[in-house]
Amino acid sequence: MTTQGNVVGRDPLGKEILWSSLGQQVMMEWEKQYMRQCVDALEIRPMDRVLEIGFGLAYSASHIQSFAPAQHTIIECDREVLLRAAQFESEHSGVHIVAGTWQQMLPILGEFDCVFFDDYPLPELLTAQGGSLQAGGDGLSGVRPRSRWHDFLDVVLHHCAAGARISGYLARSLDLRRPGCEVSMTRVQVATPVNCNYFPHETALVPVITVVAPAVAAGNGTTNAQPTPMSVQASRKFQHAFEKARTAARTPTASFSAERSQIAEIREFLLAHEMDALSHDEREDECGDDDMMEGDAECSGSTQGRFEIVLFLHRERDEGCTEEAVKELIRK
Repeated sequence: MTTQGNVVGRDPLGKEILWSSLGQQVMMEWEKQYMRQCVDALEIRPMDRVLEIGFGLAYSASHIQSFAPAQHTIIECDREVLLRAAQFESEHSGVHIVAGTWQQMLPILGEFDCVFFDDYPLPELLTAQGGSLQAGGDGLSGVRPRSRWHDFLDVVLHHCAAGARISGYLARSLDLRRPGCEVSMTRVQVATPVNCNYFPHETALVPVITVVAPAVAAGNGTTNAQPTPMSVQASRKFQHAFEKARTAARTPTASFSAERSQIAEIREFLLAHEMDALSHDEREDECGDDDMMEGDAECSGSTQGRFEIVLFLHRERDEGCTEEAVKELIRK
């Protein structure tokens, strides 16, 4: 999914600014120095594979490139910003732009050594996810009790190599501790202008999450920690059904590259339509009254097509997989 609404311009003080489709301040020029400090904390090396969430005004992307990493993948969902990101990609070696939200695109990507996180809950995305945005800043209006940082860690820790470092924009202190990780927080001074209405503080935090045990951090070790759904609407049943397919799509092998590509494409489609992967009974629980009025067909359709796709995925993974086994997997 992509959005179309961000606008780059100048604020009344003549400084660069990024506006949302509702005229809200998304990013301002004062953040440039702070972004550099967060990127510095990653200690990027020439052999590192870097993931960046949100291109914005290219402040963090430009500083990441000063370290000349081996790979630099940027996930960006706004179409206007994507045009500027494409130009950036053409001017820098090793840069790869991925169009879409991190919730949709990150699960089909590979492994990374450094991650920089600075997303923004754009109005279009919140509408699609059933949320709402407060005027100014990035707070949700009584919709989600957790920070986006927590949601992001649930997903990105499945894509971190041993020793990987994660940092990014953090305005307030959060408990980012995870099994298999070490966390440090450094408070730094920031110079916010008087016309900034989303950051009323004189300091910000530079978090660094270091992954010391990837399997444990991803919830695959001896810990009881379990990954949460990959997006707001994703169900545990959907995530369980595609856990093996996710591993297959990310495991490099010398053969079956075409099949892996097909699996990744199908998973991408299903991630964008995860409600369609639920059984009829569970979909009745997931769909509210408003959903049933506007989307009866989506909440009451046949599951045969979805069953056939799941069967295909698991037969690609395991030639001995039977229809009965797939049905049992979906029921779990």
